Amino acid sequence: MKQLPIAVLITITLLIISAFIYIYVTSSTDQNTRAVKSEKISIPKDNDFEIVFETESVDLPAKPPWVQYGEKSFYPKMNYFVADEDIWITEITPIVEGAPAEVLHHGTIYFQNDYQKYCNDSHQIFYSSSKEMIPVSTPKWYGYFIPKGTTLKSDMHWIHFRNDTEKSFQNVKYKVIAKATKDNTKNLKSANIFWLNIECSEINEYIFPVPPNEIFTTSLKEPYVATEDFEMAALFSHVHDYGKNMKFKINGEAIWTFYPVIENEIIKTIPPYYPQKPIKVKKSDVLDIEVTYENPTENVSEGMGMFAALIYKE
Repeated sequence: MKQLPIAVLITITLLIISAFIYIYVTSSTDQNTRAVKSEKISIPKDNDFEIVFETESVDLPAKPPWVQYGEKSFYPKMNYFVADEDIWITEITPIVEGAPAEVLHHGTIYFQNDYQKYCNDSHQIFYSSSKEMIPVSTPKWYGYFIPKGTTLKSDMHWIHFRNDTEKSFQNVKYKVIAKATKDNTKNLKSANIFWLNIECSEINEYIFPVPPNEIFTTSLKEPYVATEDFEMAALFSHVHDYGKNMKFKINGEAIWTFYPVIENEIIKTIPPYYPQKPIKVKKSDVLDIEVTYENPTENVSEGMGMFAALIYKE
């Protein structure tokens, strides 16, 4: 029998490998993004209205008892919003339908064409939540300003479901409802969100390793030096399981410490901080966050340390 030339064998092998990759990718895509295409959210004619961001529904299989985390991750599509005119947002409420909030690893909506001041290679985040489902309301006289032409969206791996329980769930959705107004007759101060993250990598989902069997404290790789004066009207934080606290510091002094509310070893919420008077930040002030974890397991766990502030500049 005549032997095939090596070049032909290599070509056949590559074709077979390509076929397997195609089958794997398309089947994974079918599982993780079965929905209908992402659709643009339209602004209604009413002066006061709601923007409802909503993912497609996904089915989450139970976690096998022999693995630490859920075997499958799901990244569903979500509709998107384009501001046809200036708007001010006063409330944001996250919802998980069809399952406990714990299945939401993270759900993030970002500004398509804007980037963070500290993690300047990372998109500016409009809103992000995890299982603690923290609603946001702007303090009196402030509005979360979204200028005309802004696109708010969530794609790639910005919405992440992972079921770490041994029960399956069907038709699970993540929603974010934002209350907004078009006509700023109340003369709301146009505020924005300022972020500090322990880990800046979007690709790694802002996750860093937490070593096992120890109390572990970490801070920003480099503190942030303010480039202008501004005031902070509200403070928010996010940590993962085994997170004990987060300190926000200005010039080395702890301004506020966040403590997660924990039930059955699960973080239920991390209360925001609404100071009675805005916190003044001066140009050249040094801002830092310090996060402490206590991982009692034998395994490295997934840590996260995200701080956000509603800020206003004159």
